[in-house]
Amino acid sequence: IYDHLLTKGYNIGYTTVCNYIRQKENKTKECYIKQVYSPGMSTEFDWGDVKLYINDKLLIENDPIEVAL
Repeated sequence: IYDHLLTKGYNIGYTTVCNYIRQKENKTKECYIKQVYSPGMSTEFDWGDVKLYINDKLLIENDPIEVAL
């Protein structure tokens, strides 16, 4: 890379190129792992505001929500 930059006319030091590459190599990369489940084998769980009124009486509020996928 250093030699290529010199042939392109850049006035840059070898150590500068090495430091730049080292910085890019050591940078943590974010990744995602796709997970696939058979129908009925996964569940999502989260907290949410749930209000259930029966006969004008509040029975449930701010409970977990579970959704089967």
